Amino acid sequence: MDEKYSSNGYITLWIPGSTNERNLKQIRAVIADRDALRRTFNEIFDRLNHPEARACSTAIR
Repeated sequence: MDEKYSSNGYITLWIPGSTNERNLKQIRAVIADRDALRRTFNEIFDRLNHPEARACSTAIR
């Protein structure tokens, strides 16, 4: 993930201000913060493995 999506990664977006650029900035912020990355991973992993808990879990913001 770091190699592809981080601030130093090879993904480049050519439309400034686009939805994709905003989403990539959010992803990069999570990657840069290892604690946030672990929390986000755990939330997604739990949602996928415990579908009954989906209603109470939070999404990436």
